[in-house]
Amino acid sequence: MNPAWPVMLVDGDITLRPIRMRDQRAWREVNRRNRDWLRPWEATIPPPPPGGPVAQRPTYRQMVRHLRGEANAGRMLPFVIEYQGRLVGQLTVAGITWGSMCSGHVGYWVDREVAG
Repeated sequence: MNPAWPVMLVDGDITLRPIRMRDQRAWREVNRRNRDWLRPWEATIPPPPPGGPVAQRPTYRQMVRHLRGEANAGRMLPFVIEYQGRLVGQLTVAGITWGSMCSGHVGYWVDREVAG
């Protein structure tokens, strides 16, 4: 268990807080509404190997369960982005490496209505 997680970061109108199961409806609505706009940056599912099974995206619940497990292990910080109390995206610090390297990378998506 990661004693530093969960954490909430607030600066003015913007809040980064841990993603929750009960965010599903708002998360799906924002993601669906922005699907075309986000498409150029969205990761794709690789094609299956010949004769192999077709990979599928995880369900929302599977995704949140995975993100929570990684956060509790100290390998990831999965946040939703709120603007003025409304869910507007997701930001994840992933690939966290501790020790002398101490690194990670950030990925995010945000509602077109608040981008920029």
